[in-house]
Amino acid sequence: MIRTSADQIIHSSKRNTILLEVKRDGSLLVRVPEGSSVEAIQRAIDGKLRWILRQRTEIYKLDIPAGPKKFVDGEKFLYLGVVYPLSVDGVSGAQLVFDGEKFILSEKHQPQARDVFIEWYREHAERHISEKVRKYSAQYNISFDRIVITNAGRRWGSCNSKGILRFSWRLAMAPQDIIDYVIVHELVHVKHLNHSRAYWQEVTNIMPDFKQRKRWLFRNGHRLIL
Repeated sequence: MIRTSADQIIHSSKRNTILLEVKRDGSLLVRVPEGSSVEAIQRAIDGKLRWILRQRTEIYKLDIPAGPKKFVDGEKFLYLGVVYPLSVDGVSGAQLVFDGEKFILSEKHQPQARDVFIEWYREHAERHISEKVRKYSAQYNISFDRIVITNAGRRWGSCNSKGILRFSWRLAMAPQDIIDYVIVHELVHVKHLNHSRAYWQEVTNIMPDFKQRKRWLFRNGHRLIL
């Protein structure tokens, strides 16, 4: 199994070497020759871990103020670790639209902008996190009961004895690697409802670089606010 977050692996008969690319959102794209084994791909990733971490460190430097938003033209908002500007549109019919380059907020809904943004983030957090939880659950054979998206302001995630996983909608602002860390952190709690040595060993087995991701969240979590 690929133990690092190779978000996309592309096999090509035209390649004779393995190429790694860290994309703008911090996700890892791996281009490999047709027929490459999982072991060969993992060795290539392991050999470039320090380079991957350096690239992500640069990408994950958040050029965004840490403070409440004003919801005006030009204000910056995070989505999956990338900073996007806001445009307030006087003719837009939809409350809030994200076109891949910017957020577009209807002027009519500007007075309720914070609630509108929270609803948008909540919806996208639920979809994105659910997809990733299912992936890790299947890959590492860890069952869970269900996923709940919360309004938690200081707690990124939690897991109870029934296997119910809770995640804050604010994670939709974080880089994908950081979301993955929180998911793995909580999913492993399904098996270990503590922070024992066995717990941390299993987290390490799944995500060898979890300490860097945890450190990023500690240093930057205060920026993931509205």
